[in-house]
Amino acid sequence: MAEDDVIFSVTATPRAGGGQGFRNGIEQLAAARVGGAVFRVNEVDDDSARLTGRIPVKLATSDAELAAYLQDEIESQEGISLDLDVTIEGDVEAG
Repeated sequence: MAEDDVIFSVTATPRAGGGQGFRNGIEQLAAARVGGAVFRVNEVDDDSARLTGRIPVKLATSDAELAAYLQDEIESQEGISLDLDVTIEGDVEAG
């Protein structure tokens, strides 16, 4: 983990028509580094997932911009279509 990473929380829901492989998509997401972000699954069911993640601070400009960036990266890199609600929690403490 880099000193200049930002921690964020995210609630992910499948986009219309994308619910069938939702759980598998979330597991795939947790196993990959997407757009510089690393994810950890906290809770998942058939309709939503709660995750935490970290990303280099330069990519975390605002909650909405980070959500849009991650949605685009997840779709282009992993082929998973999700709606994301992101909250930036803060910088990772060094040490």
